[in-house]
Amino acid sequence: MKNHVIYTICLVFISNISIAQFSSNISTLNPAMTGFLDKKFGHIQYGNHNFNEEAQYNGVSGLFNYSADQINSGVGLNFNQSQYNWSNFTTVGGSYQYTFEFSETFKLAVGTSLNYVLQDNRGSHVMYNDFSNKDYLKLSLGTAVKWKGLNAGVSFSNIDLLSDSHSSVVQLHPNRFNPINIHVWYDFQISDNFILSPNVVTGAHSHFNLRGEHYNRVWWNVGYGYRNSLFVGGGVRVFDNFHLGYNVGVSLHNKSLYHRFSVSYRLGK
Repeated sequence: MKNHVIYTICLVFISNISIAQFSSNISTLNPAMTGFLDKKFGHIQYGNHNFNEEAQYNGVSGLFNYSADQINSGVGLNFNQSQYNWSNFTTVGGSYQYTFEFSETFKLAVGTSLNYVLQDNRGSHVMYNDFSNKDYLKLSLGTAVKWKGLNAGVSFSNIDLLSDSHSSVVQLHPNRFNPINIHVWYDFQISDNFILSPNVVTGAHSHFNLRGEHYNRVWWNVGYGYRNSLFVGGGVRVFDNFHLGYNVGVSLHNKSLYHRFSVSYRLGK
């Protein structure tokens, strides 16, 4: 049970940091955000976290979203490779969203995603004890709105379509960890060269984060997340549309540090 909880914390930290850096990363939780904010958006992140001698995490995750404005749609691809002491998880998948544009300032999007998860459990502590060492599909559904500087959405994420290894039957199995996610943030244009964006995400990846961006080139963020985790970071835009970022955090729950390094490609609408 101890490692079961630690695995959940790992996933939460990964999502907290990604979303804190760029709001487009929230498409990993809500597929309606796929290509909803940026014309093109790519993100690759490496992270590590040593919880204790029995629980260490290393992982790489990435996504690429593309907005096909001519058909009011967005498509995306994502992957995640997570390594723990007791297990490896590899996730690959895709997402799609459709946008209803009611005016220049108000848009509504609906989306869905499907991910395939491969598991390799080497120990007795696994994420799903009743479906250990079984690959499965994850389905997510979501909707989102954008009105001026306001962005908000709700999603029902990680609906597990678990395959029984002894038959061809696929079972609908809701995710154990708060599958309903809600996100809200607002971009305040403080000046021509400064945007301040507070955001809140509730659900399995709950956190509060404050992000500032200066001259469309330098950004910073500070936040508070699930199970008393604090994180701070920043980054810089290089080579026009590429961004380099770094975040460091501490879990007040067990006084452990974690690090995230990222490279992003961002082309606005």
